Amino acid sequence: MAALQLPESGRPLDKPWECHYCYKKSTSKMLKKGLRKFSHLVADKLLALSDSLEDHHFDDLDAEDDLYAYEREFWGDCCNTFGEDIKHFTYAKYLGLKRLADYSLSCPAPKILDIGGGPSSILLKTVGLKAGTVVDPIAYPEWTVSRYKSKNIDYIQLPGEEFLSPGYDEAWIYNCLQHAIDPAKIISNALRSAKLLRIFEWIDIPAHEGHPHELTELVMNRWTGGRGRVVNLNERFCRGRAYYGVFRGN
Repeated sequence: MAALQLPESGRPLDKPWECHYCYKKSTSKMLKKGLRKFSHLVADKLLALSDSLEDHHFDDLDAEDDLYAYEREFWGDCCNTFGEDIKHFTYAKYLGLKRLADYSLSCPAPKILDIGGGPSSILLKTVGLKAGTVVDPIAYPEWTVSRYKSKNIDYIQLPGEEFLSPGYDEAWIYNCLQHAIDPAKIISNALRSAKLLRIFEWIDIPAHEGHPHELTELVMNRWTGGRGRVVNLNERFCRGRAYYGVFRGN
């Protein structure tokens, strides 16, 4: 699958595995390839270890409940989301969205899915949206759901890993995947749910509390099945290295 936007020149890899999950999968494959070189006894032990690595993707990371609790605490009562809202206009630029006057955005398609949009999705800033959906695992205050409804946006409280619904014109993912349990699954579901996927994610940040994955250009390209761009940002509210691109759905 080819990205609609071509990347800038890539960077040399400084480590063979780009995130905890990919390390496990890579280690698993290496172990299985070495089975033929050892006795049956040693091979059995290696195979058992390999299967163990594959079967415990998230066991040694933050528990699901703890991860979602971190997000709930971050948003609090959702009354002041300005810090995130202002970042949305930087994200929108790299998502390929056209900015209008008075801090609003032109809606590029009639029906849009936002995965991990939280209580204050970029969809709220668009003009001309016909039907939107925000999928997020957190139970936010009811007034945030009512606000979405007033904008023709449905809020579905569900992890992105569990949501698959073909028929959307576009799917958006931004500043979401490092918080998730299975980023690869979320991207896969998005590509299967929409004709087009727009994505913006911070990369090269080591895993830490509430952020169990270190995303990189390599692993993002693998998950999207295409090649995105990378940019180094140094703006007032957005500083760091980011991956972005627009990809055709499956």
